[in-house]
Amino acid sequence: VCSAEALVRYRAAGIESTQPLNFVPLLEKTKLIRYLDFYMLEQVFKLLSDWKERGRELIPVSVNFSRITLLERDLFQVLTDMQKKYNIPARLVMIEITESIGDIERKVIESIGSKLREAGFRISLDDFGAQYSNLSILSSLQLSELKIDKSIINDLYSNQNTRILVEHLIHICRQLGIDSVAEGVEEREQLQILEDIGCTYAQGYLYNKPIPVPDFERKYLAGPGNDP
Repeated sequence: VCSAEALVRYRAAGIESTQPLNFVPLLEKTKLIRYLDFYMLEQVFKLLSDWKERGRELIPVSVNFSRITLLERDLFQVLTDMQKKYNIPARLVMIEITESIGDIERKVIESIGSKLREAGFRISLDDFGAQYSNLSILSSLQLSELKIDKSIINDLYSNQNTRILVEHLIHICRQLGIDSVAEGVEEREQLQILEDIGCTYAQGYLYNKPIPVPDFERKYLAGPGNDP
């Protein structure tokens, strides 16, 4: 295990856990998404701080940010204040953004990316290829990793053209010094192809479905009470 991703779910009495697709668009529309994004960011810092205090292994944890939150004026103040509050290296927190950030003016994207990197945070481009693929983002954002969308990975061993595209995309990432991550890996055949073409990392149900923090700690983290 090289990293983890913090996922948000909505729960209420008598209601099954609700996926982000059912409530995040409303929060974005009403400009309230910043509160959820910053809440999740603090939960990640708290978690890393707790692992540190308990002597557990520290691995990077990524948290998703809406492009609306990325445009908030106090974004970098919140990030740096929180990092100092919990005294956790910023490199252990990966900020995940979706490729829809390509709608923002290039100079603004470059400024956001530059400030995030200066503050020590790593940037991940999520769901690449889900809607449109703006390759210019790869040069303007100074990414740490690029996550290839599940919709592409699904076709990996049934569509030769898809395999060729993914192979070249991974090659571009390697040349740019960007880690490539395959999302939604569910079958060993997919994993074998990804290994053959040099993908850096993979995530998906082949390894585990989303699980609560205590279960993740018991299964994956080395430290007191766990085998290394």
